[in-house]
Amino acid sequence: YVFNYYWMELRLRQMLSKIALYWIVLQAVISSSLTKLEDRIFCCCSSLTQLTISSLISEIGSYVFKECSSLQQISLPSSVKKIRIGAFSSCKNLKEISIPPSIDAIESYLFEKCKSLERITLLSPTSIVSIKDPAFSECSSLKYFQIPQSVLINKNQHFQIVHH
Repeated sequence: YVFNYYWMELRLRQMLSKIALYWIVLQAVISSSLTKLEDRIFCCCSSLTQLTISSLISEIGSYVFKECSSLQQISLPSSVKKIRIGAFSSCKNLKEISIPPSIDAIESYLFEKCKSLERITLLSPTSIVSIKDPAFSECSSLKYFQIPQSVLINKNQHFQIVHH
């Protein structure tokens, strides 16, 4: 019975991933027993405007919200411990995001081409230990992001295309 349960859960995740790619989604509430948002599950859902994530989610996979061009608002619970590469890439209307204290790294391409992103707030600035290249490529509206002194970064890599 245990094998069947895990097989059914895997199939459900695969089906949700495919459905999310093709359906028009305006709002989403993630509140099942899932603990991870699988890679690209909402990728290209251009009508998704806001999202609430369950406190059971501990990981956001790679490119989960890539090209969700209408996404304006997202709430990240403190249960999220890892946000993978490019998770918010090309979210052109995302204006502001708060990073929970449980996150210790800003991954590569995390906010790439988020052209409306103005503010990134670290709820616990001392929790961030690394920022990977190029996390903020083409974030032309970014006005506020306070980087902890303990983080070593190469500004030419991380902020090369950010204009103020």
